[in-house]
Amino acid sequence: MNVQSTRRARRDAERTRRSGRTAVAGGLAILLLGGMGLGFVVFDTAQQSTSPTVPVECDSTQRVPVVTDQSMAQILRDKPVDPESCIVLDTTEQSENPDSHTEPHQDMSAGLWIPSSSALFPTTSETNRFTVHTESLATSSPVVVAPEHTRDFTTWTDVIADNSVVMGNPLNDSAAHAATRSAVAEVQNNTVSKQQLNRAMIARTVSGESGHSTSNEIDLLEASVSQSRNVVVSEKGFLDFVETHPQGDQVRALVPDSGAWLLDYPLLVPSEAARRNETIAQAAQEIATYLGSERGREVLSEHHLRGVDGRRLPDARSAASSHRLQVEDEVPWQRLMTTWSRQTSPHNALYVLDASESMGRENPDADRSYWRTAVDSTVIRTRFIPTRDSVGLWTSPAADGADKPYQ
Repeated sequence: MNVQSTRRARRDAERTRRSGRTAVAGGLAILLLGGMGLGFVVFDTAQQSTSPTVPVECDSTQRVPVVTDQSMAQILRDKPVDPESCIVLDTTEQSENPDSHTEPHQDMSAGLWIPSSSALFPTTSETNRFTVHTESLATSSPVVVAPEHTRDFTTWTDVIADNSVVMGNPLNDSAAHAATRSAVAEVQNNTVSKQQLNRAMIARTVSGESGHSTSNEIDLLEASVSQSRNVVVSEKGFLDFVETHPQGDQVRALVPDSGAWLLDYPLLVPSEAARRNETIAQAAQEIATYLGSERGREVLSEHHLRGVDGRRLPDARSAASSHRLQVEDEVPWQRLMTTWSRQTSPHNALYVLDASESMGRENPDADRSYWRTAVDSTVIRTRFIPTRDSVGLWTSPAADGADKPYQ
């Protein structure tokens, strides 16, 4: 007997057991299945009219949690319920906190997980608890949104190096994450050199423009419109914005000539839970089948997400991408993000200046005293310290009439 026949038999048996019973008006019965966190919900007639619409063939539904970002959550909330499985998806949006792209803070033991990028999965503590069901459900390109008169960029490395371009932190911003991975791919296909990318990353982190974690895409796009700034956002965010903003026609989305690495929305299944309950795997398959269908691709396009093939959207404002970049080796990417994290973390620095009498002597190589040379050097170096860092100064021993051995 196949799986669908088994389910049908269970439903028929359930109807028999409930025959003659009187349903409580407005009642709702919930039974947790085997500690798996899946709700077995019995609806009465009134409750079947609620969203999502439950087919009349379903006397009961099984609920499967799905954690994903806002874009995919909106799409899955409208996914039709299959009358054969009667599975209803309980979508939860991934929290918008600084760690949201590296750790799924919700309870992930029972439900499905759809992060925006497959590159995030190997770096999380959840790696051993999940298996990849579908490598990609949809795609979205990072774009540079700029006023019409702004120059085009040749590579994403150029974008990162240009501090007039505002972008988020690739550790917690999807568009910045995709832009930075695009730059890594440029190195791997010899479009730019490793040294060029390193210089670009250092220039951004040292300048203090290393990631606007407090700004969301709407804030960045508002800055692009009102201040004529170049900003890095997702294509979906851009198209959502220009669709409703009165000044949306004043900016355009572009992709550097080198192409782009696309956010790929993998579908991940909790390994242990899927082994113990077939409903989870069934829900994953239904999601993959739906979004891979003609109607699913239409829905993705309506929500400004590209299909798995990464093809340009029919919207005329969609950014043209000449080439889809691939990261073949993940090690350089992981090292780059480790370096980025260290360089962008707030630091405390202490400058120690020797203020002894000998420092007043003339420095023959600088035409000034050693003391003045040390002070000027310190001042110059502090100009390269971002405002997020703290700097202390300690002069030793007593100098300039000080009454203590150090200041």
